[in-house]
Amino acid sequence: MCPHGGYGAQIAPELNSVAGAAFNILKRLYATPLLPDKVMLKAERNKIIRDQYATGKTLKQLADEFGISLQRVHQIVNQRHH
Repeated sequence: MCPHGGYGAQIAPELNSVAGAAFNILKRLYATPLLPDKVMLKAERNKIIRDQYATGKTLKQLADEFGISLQRVHQIVNQRHH
């Protein structure tokens, strides 16, 4: 039983120690995301970005959609390879 009469240690024994609690927090923070069904090649992604930019999408919209920085989208649209 916890010092204040709670049941935390009995319900979640892995939280009994600071190390156990830290492990559980880190496990949740750094959980590996699921991979998409099809992994898009960067060249394919970059072509799509350039095509969509040409049709009127903003750099910000493309950055948000592809999960990359605004600066990187700008480089792709201007065909700078870094």
